[in-house]
Amino acid sequence: MYPCRWMVVGGLYDLHMSFDLAVWVGSAPTSDAAATEEFIRRRQVIGQRPKAPPAPQIRNLVEDLLARFPDLDDDDAAETSPWSTSPLIDEAIGDFIYFPMTFSGTRDHGDAVIEIIASHRELICFDPQSNSILTPRPLDR
Repeated sequence: MYPCRWMVVGGLYDLHMSFDLAVWVGSAPTSDAAATEEFIRRRQVIGQRPKAPPAPQIRNLVEDLLARFPDLDDDDAAETSPWSTSPLIDEAIGDFIYFPMTFSGTRDHGDAVIEIIASHRELICFDPQSNSILTPRPLDR
């Protein structure tokens, strides 16, 4: 993994706050507005269909996240897990996952969670609180 810092298309972003994340399989939206429209569309469609099993890309992401930060029902992780729900895979529906993180989990592990998501190049990471795409970029040298 290359060194990186996180930016948001269209503005600055501070990872040290509580937030939910939406992640989906797809091409990168051209703007925050396009990502917001896609997020809203996906949330509406999900409510109208039976729950689909997680897509392989989403399942792989969740496996990578849990390898670093186990589910809440793991007794050893209950105090340090960044997740607000468990099991994390239950938040996945097809090629989409929406999951909340605790305030302390975001503060302590938000950067690492975003880095893991970014390592899955086919996934889009979206912050619905600020309606912003989270994208990695190399550090300035």
